[in-house]
Amino acid sequence: MPTKNKQLKILVTRTDRMGDVMMALPAVQALKNAFGPGVVDFLVDDRLIPLLQPYFNGEGVSVLGAKQDIERIQNNNYTTLLMLFPDWKLFRAIKG
Repeated sequence: MPTKNKQLKILVTRTDRMGDVMMALPAVQALKNAFGPGVVDFLVDDRLIPLLQPYFNGEGVSVLGAKQDIERIQNNNYTTLLMLFPDWKLFRAIKG
């Protein structure tokens, strides 16, 4: 659990197939509902960003691309990483 000085920040990743990403949407929505807007970021394959941004528009969930946003992800100091599709290469890139 985060300390008083460290705010909760969750990164949910699902970087494989579009159908699997769509199946992960309820989990991302549930986390957003539980912890509030601005806490959850959703990392997907870059090609899926245009499909998902309208879904989360105004919902307080950032949709990030696995290739285009990796530096932003490394600098975001996430307290929790939820990888719905295990990818060790991506894990090492996120952890820096």
